[in-house]
Amino acid sequence: MSMLKNYTVPILTKQHVLYYLYVLITSFSTSVFAQNTDTNSENKQSVSQDIATGTTTYNPFKVLTYTQHTTVRNNYALGQYSIFSNAFTAEPLPNLKITVEGGPALQQSFFSPLPPNLHLYYRAELSYAITDYIQPYIYNQHLSKPLGDNPDNLRLNPFFLQSEFGTGIKTEMKTYLLETGVKTMTNPIIGQQSMQTQVFSKLSKSF
Repeated sequence: MSMLKNYTVPILTKQHVLYYLYVLITSFSTSVFAQNTDTNSENKQSVSQDIATGTTTYNPFKVLTYTQHTTVRNNYALGQYSIFSNAFTAEPLPNLKITVEGGPALQQSFFSPLPPNLHLYYRAELSYAITDYIQPYIYNQHLSKPLGDNPDNLRLNPFFLQSEFGTGIKTEMKTYLLETGVKTMTNPIIGQQSMQTQVFSKLSKSF
């Protein structure tokens, strides 16, 4: 007489599958492009904590540079987000820089019981160095709605990634970076009637 045992098969939701896919893509890309030289790490601290790791730079041409890095921001007691960024920077003229970057982004509020939201992230920036320390810039940034079934409940929250555009000035002295400017956050899902403009200022330090 044989004995049959019951086994419970775990059910993977769509959010879990997307999260595991994000981890696999990030790990694979980091291992491939880490073969390029000039690898360094830097930490930046402000009211929130920014950590940039695994920075890899590849410069095949004099006017075009490819950079890959992962940025994690921890907003204490609120939540966190991480960006796996692939950036191309062109310098067609002296002191003029055009940077285009994008990649998957993961963010979560500590007050939400749901899995982290997985987004597609894109940013374009145009900057001009007036001096070695002062650099005005303009930018446009887009964040897709979550790829899973999670509600898009972090829109227009300045502590998390947003779709936005703005302008500002970067002032860099030694290991300190001060950014001031004006930005407008938008909600592309609702439309142009949902916008929020604010003045921002950020002081960070590189280690």
